[in-house]
Amino acid sequence: YGAEAYVRRLVAGLRDTGDTVEVLAGERRHRGAGKAFDLWDPGARRLVAARARSFGADIVHHHNISRELSASVLGATGVPEVMTLHDRRLFGAREHSRLGLRRAVEALGSAAVLRAARRTLSATIGVSDAVSSLARAAGLPSVSTVPVPVAEPVGVLLPAVQCQDILVAARLAPDKGIDVVVDAFAMLGDAAAGSRLLIAGDGPSESALRRRAAALGERVVFLGWLDDLELSAVLGRVRAVVVASIPARRPEGSSLAAVEAAAHRRVVVGSDDPAVAEVVTAIGAGPVVPAGDAGALAGALGRLLSDDAAVEAYAAAAATGVARHSVGAVTEATRAVYRQVLDA
Repeated sequence: YGAEAYVRRLVAGLRDTGDTVEVLAGERRHRGAGKAFDLWDPGARRLVAARARSFGADIVHHHNISRELSASVLGATGVPEVMTLHDRRLFGAREHSRLGLRRAVEALGSAAVLRAARRTLSATIGVSDAVSSLARAAGLPSVSTVPVPVAEPVGVLLPAVQCQDILVAARLAPDKGIDVVVDAFAMLGDAAAGSRLLIAGDGPSESALRRRAAALGERVVFLGWLDDLELSAVLGRVRAVVVASIPARRPEGSSLAAVEAAAHRRVVVGSDDPAVAEVVTAIGAGPVVPAGDAGALAGALGRLLSDDAAVEAYAAAAATGVARHSVGAVTEATRAVYRQVLDA
């Protein structure tokens, strides 16, 4: 998923510049009743403090600590700490149902992280201006935006105008709006006679989406979860990528899918989720349509399937606009934050 890919690419970029990086991830697991430790985990605090001490860290960079680690790790190390916000979890966006213990723990845990972050962080990084604005409004210190990093494409990239298929690459969950994409594709009818809708990913909505797409037969293909190499190969042979996130269900922090599509010179049709629209518009990779509006999405896809000139223009803009998302650019922007913190 996005945060894991972000960290993996940033670590590689930092090591390439000569920095020594220690990664602590997946070493604390809260399951069942143990999810209560999402509120405060003394064991996680001791673990992070000991690791930073033995490693001799100059900076500790936190990512998604409200899952598994908790607010307990903030301020545990005695060295400057930076935190990247990958989503809007700290600002009210929730992953779980409004009813139930997990929702309550999620809300309380996020509030605890926010309170501790105000006291202990030296700097805060948002993955989009939309997230950074929320961080500033919440009183987090020294906020800057560092965009999501994208890896270089691998394999052969066919010109987008030579391709006809449409791709969605996302977790199969309600907030990603894939049901709306299926409905929009069905509306295209003969306008998409030579095209398929490819759906890459897995998740809780897969069965419902398969039922929704059943009437379209082989024109909708479920590819399952793809690793980076497999996804790059698919991106290199589609005409456009749809990012249909619905903020009313859960707003995005950014859109790695849109950035990866742009890096492969593909058109991106984005929803008007604030973070998605920010990325797509800044890169110039394609049109933005109202979230949840299958008719508007069908109209945008129909125009792209019939207008080679528009596809070529968007693909060229994407290839240029995505430069700020390169691993090198994101690494340098992150190191600038580190230098600012250490100089202070």
